[in-house]
Amino acid sequence: MELKEYLIHKFGKRQGQFIITNMLAECSLLEKMCVGENAANSKTMQIKIFPRVALYRVMQKIMSKEQAYEIVWEYTKNCICEQTRRQYLKMEKVPFFFLIFRKMFLHIMRHSSQWDTEVTQNAKNKFAFAVHRCLWNDTCQKCGCPELCRVFCDSDWENYGALHKVRFCRTQTLGTGGNLCDFTFYKQSEIREKE
Repeated sequence: MELKEYLIHKFGKRQGQFIITNMLAECSLLEKMCVGENAANSKTMQIKIFPRVALYRVMQKIMSKEQAYEIVWEYTKNCICEQTRRQYLKMEKVPFFFLIFRKMFLHIMRHSSQWDTEVTQNAKNKFAFAVHRCLWNDTCQKCGCPELCRVFCDSDWENYGALHKVRFCRTQTLGTGGNLCDFTFYKQSEIREKE
């Protein structure tokens, strides 16, 4: 479900449209933060980050900060993460999924300007990396809502937690006050054999 559709479903046509109009105006203001960013970062900010920051800001005008956060999290979990999770579960049916997943993930983390990443382990059955800088965290900080980054951090648990062939572990994130984000992925069959 798209964000506009979600808001109309959640709040009704009249209030939903009011929220959407104000959210779009807020997004236009936020887009000024893209100045100096490369094309990939700007696109991610405009498509993935700013709409939720704008929604969070607009919702705080009609409800408490905590309630506004819950609205953003509900949308993220039930609409965005649900779609991503289904895609991963389909992909997981491909033979040698963990090998493909590991290579794809590490390639993205090594070559994207959205993170400063250090690969800490790259083995056949396990890979791990530490994120020292993250575009999502940086953007939430610049937007004056660092607490909202938890929505993006918690999305990882929703996206990877349902996988059968991969086990995801993490103890801290930049967005929740950690010194870094420590991602570890295990080949699930290896864990089951050891248990």
